[in-house]
Amino acid sequence: LVAGLRLRYNKSATSGYQAPGAARRAVSLARKFIKAYPRDVRALELLRLIPRALKTAGFTDEALVAYEELIDNKDLQLAGKDKERLIKYQAEALYKKGDTLFTMGLFAKAENVWASYLKAYPNGGDWNNSQEGIYRAKTAQGATALSEGRFKEARKVWQDVLARRSFGQKAAWLALALASTYEAEARAAKKGKRALYERALDEIGRVGTRYRDWVRAKAHERRAIILHHHLKDLEKAVKEYRAAGTSIASTALNKLTAVNLGVETPKVFRVKEAAFVKLKLRNVDKVKVRLYKINLEDFFRKYHTTKNVRRLDLDLVSPDRTWEEKIPKYKAYQEIEHELALEVKGPGAFAVTVEGKDYTSTVLAIKSDIEIITAASKKEVIALVKDATREKGVRKALVNVWSGPKKNQSLALTTGADGVAKGEFKEAPSSAPYYFAHWQGSVAVAGAALPTKAVIGLKPRGYIYPSRPVFLPGETVPFRGIIRAVGK
Repeated sequence: LVAGLRLRYNKSATSGYQAPGAARRAVSLARKFIKAYPRDVRALELLRLIPRALKTAGFTDEALVAYEELIDNKDLQLAGKDKERLIKYQAEALYKKGDTLFTMGLFAKAENVWASYLKAYPNGGDWNNSQEGIYRAKTAQGATALSEGRFKEARKVWQDVLARRSFGQKAAWLALALASTYEAEARAAKKGKRALYERALDEIGRVGTRYRDWVRAKAHERRAIILHHHLKDLEKAVKEYRAAGTSIASTALNKLTAVNLGVETPKVFRVKEAAFVKLKLRNVDKVKVRLYKINLEDFFRKYHTTKNVRRLDLDLVSPDRTWEEKIPKYKAYQEIEHELALEVKGPGAFAVTVEGKDYTSTVLAIKSDIEIITAASKKEVIALVKDATREKGVRKALVNVWSGPKKNQSLALTTGADGVAKGEFKEAPSSAPYYFAHWQGSVAVAGAALPTKAVIGLKPRGYIYPSRPVFLPGETVPFRGIIRAVGK
């Protein structure tokens, strides 16, 4: 019977599963044996194995009762060496009872059990484990209080732990967690947030001064995050990130110190609307703007799309207008959004090139009063071109349709009085049709999205390399280079 119960327990220890029915049957038989043979040493082994089997089978509450039965021992009648073994097993059961309570989340009860172990068995084999268990239970109690928003209670519990153990890696981590409770409280607070964040900065700074190496690095990182995301003091945050040197700090530092020049056209503007582009900047205090009025129809005829206006080689063309603009409310490291007015009149398409800090971004801005609605079958297309300001079809609007590289896969249509144009391909399309409509200077596109965003601009880049990897002493080493310059 002892061998069978031990076998079931050992199997569950390796497989992680204990059949509940088998465990209950084994425990029932074991208890009958204990009652019938209280002086048999095998009864002691069974009494020890019962709570293990129950716990492994998932009957945690019953396992606690079984541990109590072993600790109290009202059934066995042993003497001599068997009595000594009973005392050893009782001490073991007391420690495991605390461990079971801890796994159930009953941290205060687990702490009390382990404290009773230290008192009852000063020379016990689990004395050190019980001490460590009390530390874990106290730490977990503080973590529970913190997760439930009881910040003062969490600090009180952890301060008590640190008063007993203030050195070592675990103490350092706990000290940092204790200081960070003010940050957690600030996030949850409705009032007095700034004061709590500043208190967190002070407390975390003290931890970094007291403990060194990785603790100091983590303290700098935590302070940087507070300054960056909560107090919005980016200059101080950058200093703290640099002092931290952690991977998280390096990623944040690279983002804050990098130059970012993003340009976006929010929509197609009507002719009477004021056109503008949106800038998304970081570490750019002023920009140089070049504005070009372009013939979008010629561009479409050549490339059959309106995407990537960089193909126009704008650097070889004189801009219609050039100006510089300082960015209002500029602060180093801060991301700034700014609307850049274009001041263009009449309908048309405009390429807008924005330069700043060796970065260049180009975007297309359009002022137009027309819209195009299309439909297509395998060979036939239909397009409605309407005046968006009057919601009426427009007459004699020109519509170019492209559906493949062959000439017979393109169409040039003109709308009738109702604004509708129809056409049939001489050869079946090899791709979805693209449509380009223009009327009295206004343009509209369908099938190919207008390019409205240039998130990352070009910047100067270079690659230098020798003509071969190895040279003899005294030889001249020629180098070659591929250089991309922007705006020059």
